[in-house]
Amino acid sequence: MVPSIIHGSGAGGELWTEVGAEVEEVQQEVERARERMVLEWGEAVTRQIPKLLVTPVLARDDRHSGVGGWRVQLPGELQSVVWESGQLLQAGIRPPDLATHLTLHYQTLQTAAMGLHLTLKDYHAVLDQLSPVQRELLSAELAGADRVLAAGQRVVTWSPAALTHFSASCRDVIEHVRALANKLISITVHLEDYLGAIHQRRLLRVDPSRAHYSRHPPSLQELLDVGRESCDDSIDELVETYDKLVTTLGSAGLLLAGAEDGAPEPLAAHIRAAPELKTRLAPFLLHWKRSIQEGITMMLVNSIRQVEGWLEGEEVVFGVESDLTATSSLTLTPSARTLSSTLAHALGHTVRSAMAFRHWVELDDGTVSLSPAPTADDDTLAASTFYSQVSGDPRLHAAIESVQATFARVIRQLDIDLQSWHAYEHVWLRDKAATVSRFCRSGPSVKDYDDKLRFYTHLATELSQAPQQVTHGCVRHVGSGGGGYVKIGV
Repeated sequence: MVPSIIHGSGAGGELWTEVGAEVEEVQQEVERARERMVLEWGEAVTRQIPKLLVTPVLARDDRHSGVGGWRVQLPGELQSVVWESGQLLQAGIRPPDLATHLTLHYQTLQTAAMGLHLTLKDYHAVLDQLSPVQRELLSAELAGADRVLAAGQRVVTWSPAALTHFSASCRDVIEHVRALANKLISITVHLEDYLGAIHQRRLLRVDPSRAHYSRHPPSLQELLDVGRESCDDSIDELVETYDKLVTTLGSAGLLLAGAEDGAPEPLAAHIRAAPELKTRLAPFLLHWKRSIQEGITMMLVNSIRQVEGWLEGEEVVFGVESDLTATSSLTLTPSARTLSSTLAHALGHTVRSAMAFRHWVELDDGTVSLSPAPTADDDTLAASTFYSQVSGDPRLHAAIESVQATFARVIRQLDIDLQSWHAYEHVWLRDKAATVSRFCRSGPSVKDYDDKLRFYTHLATELSQAPQQVTHGCVRHVGSGGGGYVKIGV
């Protein structure tokens, strides 16, 4: 009975036989469909082989615009074939031998491309550090490297060996350009240090706080004389710094002049075809000429503003005296006109210090040299130095005008002090003996004597209690003797 149940008999057995035959037929159909799919896929891959192996490996990198912006780009179709081949393997389907060979080829290309990718990454890191001026200076070298890298953008057949050779060629060119760029960056760092020393220097290195606590503050002339000496000392130091700056500028020319030495031939050929050295250096030198002019200008402007800071401050920096003249006039010593002239002379001396910075001349070998130093009476003194450009800068004129306006307010305050003493003008305008004699001849009463005595006693007390000196911000007003600002006999 059991065998008859399993195999069936009659109508039941025939049903199982039919089902088994249909299942087998479906399995065979699926197998044939899979074989057709793999065959068709293999034929499609075979038709793509020319396109898969003949393709660019480099493309422009949008993140690095301009010269030098490249990225590795292996063929997308080849990546798709490798991915689809992997999917077949995961499904338990053995791909054609051609797909397996293409997968191995792609993996080898990836290894070679990784070296090229790292080379480009280092190259981009250097390019990102270059300023527009530096890029322009190295334009011939960068364009030469770009020309070599552009070969990776052309449609060629890339074998792993060919890609490795191309990567090595790129690396040699890029290493040479990167070495030049690093040297230029180093040169620029030194130039910026030298220029910063000029820009940040304050020429009038005077400590005004000493005058604030001094019993006898220096006169304006004495204060500015010290400032003038410090200005001259500062300029002597800065001229040495400026000489180093100009020498360093020349080293940029020497760098370009020797850029071809040791360069791979494709790059060397492009450098040889570049414009002449002086033409290439001109924008770079012009940039630094303007930067130096700006540095000298701001050094002078800030030095003059330093003087204005003293005048606007609350610390005493200089003192003045007041006295009666031979004509019985109450005036400052030195006079307001002399004080203004002293300040103007000091400001002029500060501005003329720009004459210490001579222009340079460009030599045929790419270096620069300072112009010969003109004599003091040479008409070209201003034209041969940065003074001719700096002295006309509106910011410098504005700083000088601002200092003079501030100093005028200081003088007006001193004048207000003097005006307050004109209430006692009758004391110093009258002769003591003649005044007393005239009073006695008028036959005064005892009360008149008492009133006059009380008046002069009160006046003497008032004058004796008047302050010997008064401070107004930056200036201390000191009397020449007696009981107040002025010498008055009572």
